[in-house]
Amino acid sequence: MLCYELRRAAFQNILKGEGNAKTVASSIAPDEDIERFYAHLESVMTVTGFLDPAHPRRLMPKLRRFFSRARVERDEINILRGILDAVEKKIGR
Repeated sequence: MLCYELRRAAFQNILKGEGNAKTVASSIAPDEDIERFYAHLESVMTVTGFLDPAHPRRLMPKLRRFFSRARVERDEINILRGILDAVEKKIGR
């Protein structure tokens, strides 16, 4: 119980911008950037075999819903796209 309370207190300070962690928020990513991210994500998932375009099920709608709840910022989209770029380089694409 003590560890839980200590962790909770530490995260409250971070979320309030106190302590050592400094939060710098960027603007919410524009729809065009988010759509490019979804296309990039779908492409990488297809190439890696994670997504079968013949049987996509509900994967992309679920991922879209997930990221839309997150209210992704422009910097975060850039980070995610960078990860996808790194995956593409690793698989030789």
